[in-house]
Amino acid sequence: MSDIVIQRPPRPGAAVALVSAALRAHRALDLRYGGAWRRVHPHAIGRNARGRLSLLAWQVADERGTDRPAGWRLFDLERLEALEPRRERFRPHGGTGPRSPIARPIAAA
Repeated sequence: MSDIVIQRPPRPGAAVALVSAALRAHRALDLRYGGAWRRVHPHAIGRNARGRLSLLAWQVADERGTDRPAGWRLFDLERLEALEPRRERFRPHGGTGPRSPIARPIAAA
């Protein structure tokens, strides 16, 4: 988890490998999604109810800083525009509850 940056658009397989490594090591990620950079703590990768490969993450911040509160977000891995692992570690957040949007998990924190 060093200076690896996957730029536009990351191949789904490369994104899954990098996100999975960050998830296992409890390392934060910076990802560009919907035109904005976001700092997230990855918690689970899997397929959502529609079968799309997705990341469940706790979003810490975005590039605008205060316009979105921290909280759970679901990211479609095929829509990632860029991905960068951080050295920052995190403790897994509780509260995803029994109704997780990840229908078929591949990996989880």
